[in-house]
Amino acid sequence: MVTHYLTLKALQREFDERLRGVHVHEIFTQQRGELVLTLARTPGEATASIVVSIDAALNFVVLRDAVARARRNSVDLFAPVVGATLVEVRMDPSDRAMRWVFSAGGTLVLQLYNSVRSNIVLVDERGAVVEAFKDGRELAGTTLPAPPPEPVPTSEAAAGALRSHPEETLARALRSAVPQLGGLFTKEVFARARCEGERMVSTCAEEEIRRVADEAAGLFTALEHPAPVLYLRGETMTAFSPVPLALQSGDEAVTYASVNEGVRDVLRRFYRVRGRADVRKDLLTRLVSERDRAARRRDAVAK
Repeated sequence: MVTHYLTLKALQREFDERLRGVHVHEIFTQQRGELVLTLARTPGEATASIVVSIDAALNFVVLRDAVARARRNSVDLFAPVVGATLVEVRMDPSDRAMRWVFSAGGTLVLQLYNSVRSNIVLVDERGAVVEAFKDGRELAGTTLPAPPPEPVPTSEAAAGALRSHPEETLARALRSAVPQLGGLFTKEVFARARCEGERMVSTCAEEEIRRVADEAAGLFTALEHPAPVLYLRGETMTAFSPVPLALQSGDEAVTYASVNEGVRDVLRRFYRVRGRADVRKDLLTRLVSERDRAARRRDAVAK
């Protein structure tokens, strides 16, 4: 939800515009799977933090107020970047990897795949791995491939790619042509284009192919002026998007001033629900323990 390519792309734009020129005050971890970059406009004066999670439960990157560092159980990481200035934040063209380029110390690559492959890697100017959050010994000295210079999909390119797969369904051809869309936004394209994604490309009129291509390219254009929305059914989050979704028109919609603000709210709701689940699990464990203890007492009396 918060690590879909389009969401990360919109976040990257916000971070790059808002944070260029900040200094890295410190980088540390104090929770499993989580990295904190404390940032400062003036060296030595922390004003905000970027928090990155590659925990199995949920990957995310979010800008928050300065995170207080615990006096114990925190560890410094990625020392070469401390004190450096942020030069640029950019996204890989077709991968959920966000690159934070610094004036010194290298580039920090956030690989937010929502899988065991997720990692945070520091690379030098040649792309060689200097340090990694996970599997550091195995990755040290290896080279992280440079992202291919793939442009943002245009309507003409998408239409041409669709036509080149006449024996595929429109949905399959579109996912091949624009893999960044993923499942949710592929469905959104067809909802906007008022077209069935399971039709074969060879059976579609040119006007239908053009509508699908226009809507696919339009999603990327819309990221230049995002209007983030969280969709709900009751308390259940059904989708979060940097742009409104026709596909979710029947759900309750919560809008935000920025994508980062929306991500913060999604995380707050996620951890609130997980906290309730943890409380229920703990209560159930205690009830089972009490039941077993009572059964043992009954058995002892019976003997």
